[in-house]
Amino acid sequence: MLRQNKKHYENLKKFILSCLIITIIPCFFTPFLSKAICESDEVSDEFSFYEQWSRTRGTSSYFGLLPDTSVAISDDAYALWNNPAGIHFQSKSKKTGSFYLSMSQYQREQDSWDFVSSACFGGFGFGYSRLKNRDSDFRLDTYAIGSKFNIKDLFSIGFALKRYNSTFEKDGEDYGFDGGLLVRPHPHLSFGFTVRNINEPHFGDYLDIDRSYITGVALRPFNDRLTLAVDWTFREGIKPNDYIFDFRMETEIVDGILLNAFMDNDKNFGLTVGINFPYSGFSYTNRTNVDFENYQHQYTVKLFSDRKRSFLVPLKDDVVEIVLEGELEDFMLKTRIFKREEVGIQRKIASIRKAADMPEIKGLLITIKPLKAGMFGQLAGVAQEVREAILYAREKGKKVVAFIEGEAGTVEYYIAACADKIVMPQFGVISGLGTYISIVRIKDFLKKIGVGLDYQTVGKYKSTFHQIADEATPEQQEEIESIITDLYNQLLESIQVGRNLNRSDVEKICDGSIYSPAKAREIGLIDACGYKKDAIAVLNELTGLYVSEEDIQEKKIDTIYDYHADWGIPPKIAIIGAYGNIQTGESGEDFIFRTKTMGSDTIIEQLKKAKNDKLVKAVILRVDSGGGSGIASDLIYNMINEVKASGKKVVISMADVAGSGGYWISAPGDVILANPATITGSIGVMSAKFVLEDLFDKLDIKSEIYKKGEHSDMSSWLRPYTEKERVMVKELMEHFYDIFIEKVASSRNLSVEEVRKAAEGRVYTGNQALKIKLVDEMGGLTRAIEVTKDIAGITEEPEIVVYLPKRSFLMNLIGETIIQQLNLDNLFSNELLQLRMNYPGH
Repeated sequence: MLRQNKKHYENLKKFILSCLIITIIPCFFTPFLSKAICESDEVSDEFSFYEQWSRTRGTSSYFGLLPDTSVAISDDAYALWNNPAGIHFQSKSKKTGSFYLSMSQYQREQDSWDFVSSACFGGFGFGYSRLKNRDSDFRLDTYAIGSKFNIKDLFSIGFALKRYNSTFEKDGEDYGFDGGLLVRPHPHLSFGFTVRNINEPHFGDYLDIDRSYITGVALRPFNDRLTLAVDWTFREGIKPNDYIFDFRMETEIVDGILLNAFMDNDKNFGLTVGINFPYSGFSYTNRTNVDFENYQHQYTVKLFSDRKRSFLVPLKDDVVEIVLEGELEDFMLKTRIFKREEVGIQRKIASIRKAADMPEIKGLLITIKPLKAGMFGQLAGVAQEVREAILYAREKGKKVVAFIEGEAGTVEYYIAACADKIVMPQFGVISGLGTYISIVRIKDFLKKIGVGLDYQTVGKYKSTFHQIADEATPEQQEEIESIITDLYNQLLESIQVGRNLNRSDVEKICDGSIYSPAKAREIGLIDACGYKKDAIAVLNELTGLYVSEEDIQEKKIDTIYDYHADWGIPPKIAIIGAYGNIQTGESGEDFIFRTKTMGSDTIIEQLKKAKNDKLVKAVILRVDSGGGSGIASDLIYNMINEVKASGKKVVISMADVAGSGGYWISAPGDVILANPATITGSIGVMSAKFVLEDLFDKLDIKSEIYKKGEHSDMSSWLRPYTEKERVMVKELMEHFYDIFIEKVASSRNLSVEEVRKAAEGRVYTGNQALKIKLVDEMGGLTRAIEVTKDIAGITEEPEIVVYLPKRSFLMNLIGETIIQQLNLDNLFSNELLQLRMNYPGH
């Protein structure tokens, strides 16, 4: 409460100060400047009508009266006419669009009117304007196209091409070129420079359009609520002291209410009153002179795709559908022919959170289709991040209905249980609620077919989940039991709280049984049987709205952008995805088995990129890996320390799994976050070598070995290790194990004894890892971003950039389009996939 009162007090001080500035500066400074600097002569009769008309307007724009704003301020569709370098300068989305339409009436010596419009998409725009004098046959049409190019987010250059078509000369057509520059090096400062009509267009004997230069400087003394700007306009062919100087202020003290004022050295001044809605705006401008003679009225309408601040909530309340299906994978690039689209569960999570913050969204329909289960007991860490996003939406007052489309296992129901209501069809089923771990052991099978194994581990728990190991020891069985018990308790707690059931009843329910929708409704697992239209009806009842099935669709909420009025270059937080089995070389993907590999070269390259980018203030390493190569893990570990040594913070966000090598690369993080169901730890070392000697004998395959050096063929698959070689390998493994222990101890600020006690290759859930200080905090990627902002001292809203590995167009085309369309990945079970995973050893 004290913090909130302090914030209101600070806003009140800024409000009062802004009012004083708005009142005092125009009254004091501008008349002084006008008199002392810019005293100008009357417009002489030798000027043509059009020259007089243009000069007395206080603008060198020609062909359409521009709004009162500076070349250092404009950054929407209007920038096409004013300063093309400003076209959507602030936007990070290529899909950003805006539209500008202005109509003016000029009432001095000649009664004329003009019309100016422009539309811009991304960095490209086009426009049209018309000037017409009612008392004479005078009309001038202008067509414009332009574009801008940002250079390292620091500044932008822009160009515009204009075609003029006039009625006042036979030779009434020509072209003009504009160029502009916009620099915003600081949140409180902006510079703009524009050269208009660079080629000096010529219209017969009637009018030569001189080249003009406009320089603008804008200042925001506090924040984006108050902007002060000064522009100087110089035109070739005019006396040096006959330049145009104007001073302006733009304010938005109340969200969506705009008040702008300006005054120039010709003693013209004006006031603009505007109102912004989320996606549109309207303003009226009145210009007058020192004698208070109104000479121009202007009406402006704007449309924009990025939401602006507004004190009005959209009248139409809405609900949105979010569809969850397939793999709970963080960031992916789905490829269709000639098109790549970023997908992944984090996009869904972002959509839920974005909808939660939108006042016009009253409810969410979460459609849950079959999901790929987590590694252990189907309860996945990333599923908990989805659940947290839904709970966040409910905290924001949104009503949430989960529609289970067909079947639901542990992970599907775990997500659905946090909704206000759950609906599923009559032919659906809920089954398998509980946790389990299945381990396939293949050592005896390999022996039967003649494949031997030279297999050793350091750490009594290290071989717990290895398919090539013997059956679990009593200690390992205890370890497995502790994991599934913790996951089971997390499941029970979520259902107990979400469905408001007794603990004993939830324990009876979560025994892996199969429940029909009717039975599920009877015992309180769901609220209604029905189809999507019925789920929408339930949502309508909760929100008090009426939305039909035809009205609701999956909206891409995460593509809705808020207009960031702040200037300057926002700091960046880089997210680097560390997914899959760790190996040296490049990252890749097995397009048949759909498994990922984390290449040390790729991760190191991305870490270097973040380290060398001055705008990147911190790095989040998103880890989802069961381990792999010890050498590759150590190379990544070392590069993380180099990033930290450069002064940047590194935060580790664990997804579903961060074990063995996955924990090795996590250890140096400034802060480590995990989900309660994350599988982590497995601090240990293993070594395995296949021996094909017996297999070759069975197949009558002959082999010969010629060597120099007793142990030169030690790595050969044609024979097992000798006893001496096994000792050598064991010593090396113990050496690596000691290094692993020491690195974790130094990185985590723990004693070697503490780490040894927690190590031994033992695997933990995130909950368990928190208690023994292997991780620092519970939370997903969203929480990791907040923590990163805090420890990196980032006070403004950062830009989040995700580094994804580069892949060739051919591999994208084959791997995503054909393999996925043929659905080949579903030909293989999860158990078979586990055989291919080097989890959790090196």
